[in-house]
Amino acid sequence: MTGGTTRWHDLVAQLLIVSRPSSLSLCMLQDWRSKDLAGLETACWEALHQGAKDRRSPLHSIVLSTVHGNEPRLRTVVLRRVDVADKRIYAHVDLRSPKAANILANPNTSWLAYEPEARAQIRLSGLAAIHNQDELCREHWQATGHHSRRFYMRPQEGQPLSVPQSLQEDLKDFKYSDADTEMAYKYFAVIRCDVTFMDIYGLHHEGNRRAEFYYENGLLNLQQWMSA
Repeated sequence: MTGGTTRWHDLVAQLLIVSRPSSLSLCMLQDWRSKDLAGLETACWEALHQGAKDRRSPLHSIVLSTVHGNEPRLRTVVLRRVDVADKRIYAHVDLRSPKAANILANPNTSWLAYEPEARAQIRLSGLAAIHNQDELCREHWQATGHHSRRFYMRPQEGQPLSVPQSLQEDLKDFKYSDADTEMAYKYFAVIRCDVTFMDIYGLHHEGNRRAEFYYENGLLNLQQWMSA
């Protein structure tokens, strides 16, 4: 009986491996130890680019750190777009949110992405800007799905509550039109970060590795291996 159970567990494990969707970000980073600095930098940016497009990718969700007074504030956001050539990354934000206020007061931001199967961490930092009701904002709003626009139709976030709050019934049931969502467009904003620094830190049983890349006006001006 034990042998049959073991074979069954082995079969299930094999099926899970075969059926698990492969991440393009993993494909680009899984052999990071074999790359030189130039190849590693390219792989990082391509992995982030694919992560922004693929919701199944672990790089689709990225940690954003802003500055609140003299304290860091962290939260997970969705990586919406990556411009590899210009070294820019984008996320969406409610203009009424604390993170938008943080960036408007202090544009210094840091970002963290992690590919668990490759055991590789990518950190980025740079100056961020908030785009609201301009050409870039409208471009992203038009690409935002009907189901996602409802979250900008809610009351302002970050307010004290006596009990937990759910979406209004009309928002939960999608009983609103595209015209209704346009009333919330004024609260929709895009975070654009011009990356000035990126590093990758990879874990491996034969030895960890770390590399740094520095940018100015979207151009690479320094790359170097670092002790890990």
